[in-house]
Amino acid sequence: REGLRASREYFPAGHYLSEELRLPPQTSEGDPGAESEEGTTTVRKRSCFPASLTASRGPIAAPQVPLDGADTSVFPNNVVFVTGNYVLDRDELVDAQNPEYDVVLCLSLTKWVHLNWGDEGLKRMFRRIYRHLRPGGILVLEPQPWSSYGRRKTLTETIYKNYYRIQLKPEQFTSYLTSPEVGFSSYELVATPHNTSKGFQRPVYLFHKARSPSH
Repeated sequence: REGLRASREYFPAGHYLSEELRLPPQTSEGDPGAESEEGTTTVRKRSCFPASLTASRGPIAAPQVPLDGADTSVFPNNVVFVTGNYVLDRDELVDAQNPEYDVVLCLSLTKWVHLNWGDEGLKRMFRRIYRHLRPGGILVLEPQPWSSYGRRKTLTETIYKNYYRIQLKPEQFTSYLTSPEVGFSSYELVATPHNTSKGFQRPVYLFHKARSPSH
């Protein structure tokens, strides 16, 4: 329900992310179709969602960005969404990372990286973030507390083993990120937002990369 509410608030009807942009408009006879060799017409299904859902909640799916012929230098056509694993397999790959971004958001993520890849995977992610930032860049970090880890330790055998091997606790993240091993020059606590759920009352930090980084 929360996800549906968010889509209604932030992507109202007519927004450029509307699913309707993905398909040609309907004809008076119905949806556009394709004629087969036998001469019959196959009607293409427009959506797997009921009409009432899109009418009450707004658009569901996003079109390919950028659209054909769009200017890729301006928003929103310069935004690309990629799904993947940010934790690299080897330290050598981290060393090869080039700076590309001014800001990196790491929100409600550290616990899952920690449980799935242990201390080494989390450290590798932090070092990659640092190298991915341009000089003067900022990491926005919202770490989950150690007290929340135990409730998820039995999800998989790997997570269970990693949980008992973890030595770098969340309260040590600030020290690690500003150590020579990573390199952030300073950090500040922005706030701990109020939430009706205590589990979401987490601190939000800004970590600053120096404009003339040492590495």
